[in-house]
Amino acid sequence: MNLIKEIKHLLGNEIYKSGAAFYSSATTLKQGKFMIIGLNPGGDPDDETTIEASLNDCLEHDYNAFYENWNGNNKHRLQENLKSLFSFLGEELKEVCAFNLFFERTKSQKQLSLEALPIYREILLKIVDVVKPKVIFTFGKLPLAEIKMLLTKAEIEETPSGHGNWQITLCSGIMDGQLIKIVGFPLLSVYTLYNRPEQLQMVRRFVNS
Repeated sequence: MNLIKEIKHLLGNEIYKSGAAFYSSATTLKQGKFMIIGLNPGGDPDDETTIEASLNDCLEHDYNAFYENWNGNNKHRLQENLKSLFSFLGEELKEVCAFNLFFERTKSQKQLSLEALPIYREILLKIVDVVKPKVIFTFGKLPLAEIKMLLTKAEIEETPSGHGNWQITLCSGIMDGQLIKIVGFPLLSVYTLYNRPEQLQMVRRFVNS
């Protein structure tokens, strides 16, 4: 897969850090309706997979991290949120290109190496250019901000998430001459979407409008 080779080249020595790139198989690196962008992988950087190993894993045809056992016999909130969302939309989650803005694994957002952001912006642009999504789901503020910068004539609406003061952002705009819709969620490893029918219905209306 040429794009994976390009990504490895751009990352340089970054690929030896603990981290994870794609949640989905490299087979999703093609034109598709949806795209999912998270912030970065959590966990312990001292004993987790390297970015290089993660990029190799996604070359397996049936690879999809959303269906791995992340939490023993307990359900993982991020996985359940996205499975519920795509089931509600009547779409197949395994066919959606899903990846992190940052591939480096950290225990908290504050530990992210922001000096690497220009590299990850270039990678983001390459992936978006290949997939050409019509709808992008983000979780976390930074992925949403990065995608919004790619839009012109953006229209943005904030709507209650159902959790305290947290908001869900609904955004539409033009990217490369095409209408793109963006749904920006709070971090889906913290926020629960799967038990909020009002928010699920709102997202479905926006996506299908």
